[in-house]
Amino acid sequence: AQGAPQQQSQLGALLNPFQDIPLAAKILCGLLATVYLMVKMGLSVVTAIALVPAFTFSEKYYVWNVVTGILFEYELLPVLMHVVVTLIFWKMLELQWGVRETVKFVLVVATASGLIFYSVIQLYSLMANPGEAFLLLHWPYGSYNAVVVGYTVAFKRLMPEQPVNCLFACELRAKHVSSVVLLFTLIIDFLNGIY
Repeated sequence: AQGAPQQQSQLGALLNPFQDIPLAAKILCGLLATVYLMVKMGLSVVTAIALVPAFTFSEKYYVWNVVTGILFEYELLPVLMHVVVTLIFWKMLELQWGVRETVKFVLVVATASGLIFYSVIQLYSLMANPGEAFLLLHWPYGSYNAVVVGYTVAFKRLMPEQPVNCLFACELRAKHVSSVVLLFTLIIDFLNGIY
């Protein structure tokens, strides 16, 4: 009898994902939008927020870039997708884990992806010519894609057979959502490359 209210609240979250958005999800989406606007306005926050390998563990020691790099995005379309995905999946994960564990999850995924990306760029720059290495190490990087994939994989693991309504009036199983989100991410990245 105790599981029934929790199942009803989970079902309600799946049926109307934009209702009763948790505060932490709103804050994260607000940060994504604010950083995007600051970047577009040309404010000098890029090196303080984006993952710039030359400044992360040397030169300026902006070690927080490993985590804040997820907030950095150049284009509007990915920001909109990241906000929508966060609003939908955060709510479902918070129902399962609670706010503290969901925040920890995002921080762990952000830190792990930032450290891996930093390491790959450092290794690649060792093999590149000096001019290319300088550009690689001083270019601002960032993307929320690792967190988006983390949301979908966690959702898939928690509720693999849960039906999910799509925007296109079709129904998917939760275990297929990560593949669909990956496809949309690739399409958005391709479209951003064209324009």
